[in-house]
Parts: sequence; C-alpha cells; structure tokens
Amino acid sequence: MASQSSEEITELKSSSLVDKVKVIENVGEYKYIVTVTLKNFEITIKCQLQENYPTEKPTVFVKSDAYAKDFVTELSTYLTKASTDEAHSLCDLCKLANEFTTERNPEPLERTTTKFPKYKSKTHKKKKAQQDPKENIVVKKIKLRSAEDVIKRILWDDIPVENCYVGYIDRFVGLVEKSFSAFSWEDIASVDYYTLAIPKHRIVYFKYKKLIIWDKRKRLDNVFGSTGSNITLRDVLNNYEEMSKNESDDKESAEDLVVDFGDYDKEFESTSSSEEDEQEEGNCENPNAFRNKEEYFGDKIKPNYFLCLRIDNKDIIEKTMKVRDELLKLNPQYDECIISPERLHITLCCLGLDSDNDLEQAIMVLKNLKAGIEKLNPLEANFQIKGTNHFWNTVLYADVQKTEPFMEICNYVRNEIAKSGLEIRDMFDMTPHMTLMKISRQIGHKIGTKYLDARVHNIAKDEVFGTQNFSNVCLCLMGQQRQQDGFYITPYKMEL
Repeated sequence: MASQSSEEITELKSSSLVDKVKVIENVGEYKYIVTVTLKNFEITIKCQLQENYPTEKPTVFVKSDAYAKDFVTELSTYLTKASTDEAHSLCDLCKLANEFTTERNPEPLERTTTKFPKYKSKTHKKKKAQQDPKENIVVKKIKLRSAEDVIKRILWDDIPVENCYVGYIDRFVGLVEKSFSAFSWEDIASVDYYTLAIPKHRIVYFKYKKLIIWDKRKRLDNVFGSTGSNITLRDVLNNYEEMSKNESDDKESAEDLVVDFGDYDKEFESTSSSEEDEQEEGNCENPNAFRNKEEYFGDKIKPNYFLCLRIDNKDIIEKTMKVRDELLKLNPQYDECIISPERLHITLCCLGLDSDNDLEQAIMVLKNLKAGIEKLNPLEANFQIKGTNHFWNTVLYADVQKTEPFMEICNYVRNEIAKSGLEIRDMFDMTPHMTLMKISRQIGHKIGTKYLDARVHNIAKDEVFGTQNFSNVCLCLMGQQRQQDGFYITPYKMEL
C-alpha cells in the first residue's frame, strides 16, 4: 500500500496542474502528509494518508486566502466526498479541484495590507565616528554623493553618455562593466523583464572613457568633489588628457574582469533604500531554484534587442482582434495588457547589443545571412498558429505549430548569430509563440492579482488563427518606443 502512495506522490510532482508539492513522512498515525499548491489558482490542498491507503480513504483539507470562506468550505466538502465515494488518486483530486474552481469561477477577495509601525532594532548600533587618538577629536566622514546623483548629473548635463561606463555587482558573476547607455535609468519597478536595469546600491564605480570619476570603495568623487577632491565632472571633461596620464596602468577595470565578490555585496545592501530592498526580496542565489522570469533574472544582465518574425497575415490579425474583444468582456482593464495587432510577432531570439558597434555588427551579420536563409527555401517554412497556452499563468499566447523547415531556419539564424560573437541572452529553450496578452506588475496591482482570470484559458483554446509565411526577419529594440506604424523600433528588416 505504501508503494502506491509513493507512486501517486511521484506522479503528482510531475503534474502540469501543480505548482508545489510538500511531503512529510511518518507523522503520528499518518504515513504521508502531502500538501499541494495548484498552479492556476491560489489554493492549497492537504491530504493525510494512512499506512493502509487507499483502503483507508485520505483526509482532505483545503486552504486559500484568495477566495471567500464559503467557497473554500464548498470545495473541501466536494473533494472529501469525491475521495470517499470513489477511488481517486491524488492527481485526480487536484484535477477535480481545478475543474471545480474553473467552473465556479469564484471572485477573488480584495487584498488588504497591514502597515506596522517602523522601529529600530535594539541590537542595531551605529558605527562610531573615527577618533584621532592624539588630539582626542572626533572626525566624521564627509558624506559621499550617491550613485543616483551621479546618474542625474550625467543625464541632465551636456555630457557624451557614449563615453561613460558603469561598474556594478552582478549577483551571479561578480564585478561587471557596461556602457552607461546600455541601461534604463527609470524607476526599476516600472521596467519589464527585457530591459537592462540595476538597483542603484549595486553600482561600484563610474568611468569617463578610461578614467574612474566616482568609486564607492575608495570614496572617490570627481563628479561633485563631495569628499574633498575639489574636482568636478566639468574639470574632468576639460582636463581629461592630463588626468588620464596620472592614472596608473594597472588601474582596476571590469571590462574583461570577473571576480568573486563574497561578502562585498552584503556591505552594499545595507545602504539600499526600502524600495530597492523590496526588489531584492525573494531572490535566490541558486539559478536552478527560479520558477519564472522575474525570479530568475533578478538584476542579471537582460537583453535589449530581439530578432522576430513580424505577423503580416490579415486573417491571423483579424482573429486576434476577436480574441481581444472577448478578453475585454471579461475585464476592461485588460486593455493595457493586450498586445496591439501592429505589434504581433514571433520571437526568434533575444540579444545583448550594448554599444553602437554591437548593433552595426548585428545588422551586418543579418545582411550576410539572407542568402543562407533563402537557400533553406523559406516559402516551405509556413506554419500554423493554433490554440492558446500560457507562461506562469501571467502571459497568454497563441501556439505556433512547429514544422521542420521552420525550426531549421530558426536554428540556422541562432547558430550563425552565436558564431559571430554576438551575445544571445535567451533565458529558456526556444518556445515559438505569438504573445496575445501579459499582465504587467502595474496592471496586477490595479486588478488585485498577477494571474490571468481562469476564464481566459477557455478563450480561443482551440482557435485556428491561420497560416503565416516565413516572410521576414526583424531586428527590434526592446522598450516602449514605437515606429509610426506602431511596431517596435526596427533598425533592420530582412524581407524574404
């Protein structure tokens, strides 16, 4: 009997309906206590299995803070009755719970937050000011102007940003240097998963050309002169040649440097603002532990360009408009989440082009690829777009029916890009899809949940959108900017 319990638990862990499974063995009279969290709903099911299960039926409990108590009680009663009347496995119970919740479609409760008064820990002690032992005089450190102040000075003053660089701590790699213009300097909470942005407290230094002008480690400030150097950024611009000669040849640079930062990162975290701390909360050091883009990326280097096939089939566009109408009937606030018809595309890969030279190289590589793609006969690489699916229950997309000619061209493009030395910054294996809508962080706050309404999954789940030709390859810039036709900024488009 115990072997059947083990088999069902193993099957449960691989179920597509389940998000988390927690198993505790040998608790009192129970051989196993299995706690399951459903993937599409914020519902937890606890099953207590005795030694002689399934002869002895399981004890079932249901818990959820997202739905009304009456619904939770009704679901618990339903599952208990189902497990008693018939021989249902653990997977069957989860399937019944998923179907029951989808059918009833309970209204999520409005979430309220409790604000607790701020207090200082009694164990927290301020650092003692340095004291000169000879003169018995307390010497306080002069306050170093913040990294955010430096960013504003570079952005607002007439300074060539292409000559500025940022050294920062990457949680997985160490000290990394990137071009200042490669980052988005807007509020980090407002950027999407594909935009390169970092918390300000992770910045270690700023450089102008080859000269470090601000360094947190050495309390160096040659931007404002706040720590007593009396040198400002204007002085650096006017006297760069002379100042750079005084720099030692072995000056530390992170351009080709990767270091183990150990506890160095913790020292900086103590200076972070409360808002930045919220961004860091929940991050994990082990990449294998991440279950979604938000957790995986953290503040890692994100892509800033992508290659895609732009949808130009009128039938496909027309059917996505009908899906849009159905989604808006469910929730008018979804209007901000739905991908507009002029932006429909299928992503081939994401790239990291951190300088103008990288962009020029990418365009040149694509121009050289055209002849190779045409040899693969893209006219035979037509593919059907049919049905819908989702990523993490936050992104709804239309399924691309992969064909061998289609995948052959995709793999050829990706391989040639990689051979050229350009950086492909994909996170997961390629899943060809056409995004229909995605719930952003801001919209999630407005509607009270970051997950799709359960009814969304029934819209167009068997819809045949149409057949698309492999007619183009576009190199696009990620972000909010758009062309006049509403599509992403496209530095280069290959017509096939």
